[in-house]
Amino acid sequence: MSRFIISLVFILSSLTSFSGIWNDSLWNNWQNEKLQDTVRLKSLRKYIFKYYIDYDSDSTIILANMMRDFAIRKGNKAFEAQSLLTLGQAYYSKGENLKALDLEMQSFKISESINDKKHSGNVLCNIGNVFLEMGNYADAVEYYTKSMKVAEEIGNKNLVAANLANIGIIYFSQGDYKKAMEYNTRNLKIVETLDDKYSLGYSYRNIGKVYEVQKDYLKAIRAFTKAYNYSEEAEDEGGMGYTLNYLGTVYHSLQDYHKALEYFNRSLAIAQKRNDTYSIAENLNHIGNCYIEEHDYSKALEFCKQSFDISSKTELVLLKREAAHSLYKIYKQTGNYSQALLMHEQFTNIKDTLLSEENRKGVLKKDIQYKYERQALADSLSFIQKQKLNEMEHNAQLDKEKNQRYILYGGLAFALILGGMSFRGYQRKKRVNNIISFQKKQVELQKDIVEEKQKEIIDSISYAKRIQNAILPPSAEIKKQFPLSFVFYKPKDIVAGDFYWLETVKHDNGDEYIFVAAADCTGHGVPGAMVSVVCSNSLNRAVKEYGLTTPGKILDKVREMVIETFNKNGEEVKDGMDISLCCIKNMKSGDRNITWAGANNPLWIIRKKDSDYELIELKPDKQPIGFFSDAHAFTTHSVELKPNDALYLFTDGFQDQFGEASGKKYKSGQMRKLLLSIQDKPMDDQKSILENTFNQWKGNFEQVDDVCIVGLKCL
Repeated sequence: MSRFIISLVFILSSLTSFSGIWNDSLWNNWQNEKLQDTVRLKSLRKYIFKYYIDYDSDSTIILANMMRDFAIRKGNKAFEAQSLLTLGQAYYSKGENLKALDLEMQSFKISESINDKKHSGNVLCNIGNVFLEMGNYADAVEYYTKSMKVAEEIGNKNLVAANLANIGIIYFSQGDYKKAMEYNTRNLKIVETLDDKYSLGYSYRNIGKVYEVQKDYLKAIRAFTKAYNYSEEAEDEGGMGYTLNYLGTVYHSLQDYHKALEYFNRSLAIAQKRNDTYSIAENLNHIGNCYIEEHDYSKALEFCKQSFDISSKTELVLLKREAAHSLYKIYKQTGNYSQALLMHEQFTNIKDTLLSEENRKGVLKKDIQYKYERQALADSLSFIQKQKLNEMEHNAQLDKEKNQRYILYGGLAFALILGGMSFRGYQRKKRVNNIISFQKKQVELQKDIVEEKQKEIIDSISYAKRIQNAILPPSAEIKKQFPLSFVFYKPKDIVAGDFYWLETVKHDNGDEYIFVAAADCTGHGVPGAMVSVVCSNSLNRAVKEYGLTTPGKILDKVREMVIETFNKNGEEVKDGMDISLCCIKNMKSGDRNITWAGANNPLWIIRKKDSDYELIELKPDKQPIGFFSDAHAFTTHSVELKPNDALYLFTDGFQDQFGEASGKKYKSGQMRKLLLSIQDKPMDDQKSILENTFNQWKGNFEQVDDVCIVGLKCL
């Protein structure tokens, strides 16, 4: 009994941060002996993948062994196989590749015995991953190919895509970048049909690496930026870390070592948090290489030595090679020639192993086998021909004249056959030329049709833009109501989902209300423009038809009308908009009280304070105009303005734009600083500064969303 208690205490102490998640429903299901065995095992497996698999390999091993023991006791082969795969993945993360390989091979044998093809395909792919990390490309390709065959048989597109990407990595490692891009492109086409943000991030990382080694750094940065964005959306912290690492290598190649160090350190922090041995070793070596370039050899030695030690202990052959090469350069530069020679030998031995002809032939195993068989056949034919030649010479000696006649007849027959073949070739070529000519005409016809259709589409969208422009208030009307104002409006496409809105309503009692808003509808392009027409019309009806003047109540009514419009066919449509809506009453009377309400978008007021400026933010309700599961009435805020206060209503397009130089979003903090810095400028100049800043930040990157900023200044 005492030994059992000691073992239990050891297990629980090994599960890092375990006490904070005792009450998780998955763990409670696992503990509940009244539930079915399969339900308990599924809960434990989900629990492992929820809390530990990506962050804590040691705890994963403990829990996976618990799952395995239980599955064996209950005779559940499927979960015994899954527990072995989970154990293999944990040891793989720790860099113990041989242990991982043994466990995954056991898992595969069990899945084969119960004909579990789905699990077999996954295990084969994982075995390929282990061989890849060990530098055994031939076996890696063999297992990826087997996995892909199973995946295609059961229709598992995700697994097909994963194997294509992995084979692309192998071709990349061997310097065949054309073949690597071919596999990466095939992978991306499949992943795009699945709309899988996690896999999209992985695909763009692989594509970016090919561009990087081909020195097309701009395309590489673009691909890595897309990868980071998709990984961020998928909450894939590991993918974010890998992408930061790759961005670091690009900036290292561009000799911007300060920028490279920034990315490598951010990637290292994520790797250490996730206990990702491979990424830790890789980032340490990259950081060391930056210090080599900056001639800081003491720091370089510190980081590269750590990388070499980790990769040596954990069977990370590829990283050991890179770290050895880095240490060779450091020792050579610092005059430690004996250590430099030792590291150069380490690097050369590993490099020769990885790039040996035998390994290359293994990667192209089927192709080599085909060539071998073809050559063997040719050799056999050659031998037979020699035998026949000897026989012919012998017969020639016995009956020279007889053979001459045969040769003559044979020559004539050959000439006739050759003439017939030439004639048939001429006829075939003539038919082929006719077919090509016909096909060329068909292609030209299709090209004309496509161009005509494209023109029709562009014309239709351009006409839609004229319709959308009709709902936007004229610049003259805005200047009339607000002489000191600007509108910075930059759609992503020809038409936009963002729009700005201005309406003046005069009541019978003489009160005059001016409403101004900046709105962001779901989507952009044609779909966003269609939603914007519905939302703009709803705003007009709320203030004109229903006579509402309180911003919060206006937004409540607009939400009601938008939901009603989109749900007429009984389907639940979640389209709508975010908006910042301001109401100014009797502006010319000198009354400086305004009311405001917002759906996800705030209002910024910048006010002069002593010799500086301060920014006051009115926070919006965290809900959109449209269907929302936790909807509540919108809040109306009332503010008394002071002379020369500047108001800014905007959508999120400006701050969400990715910058070419940094690969990051502009973000609201930077936008605040920019607006505060230009308060001494006239409003028209402010617009120009905003536009120039946006264009410079974006550079050659694609605009990610519509941009709309409305600036007003009180007199």
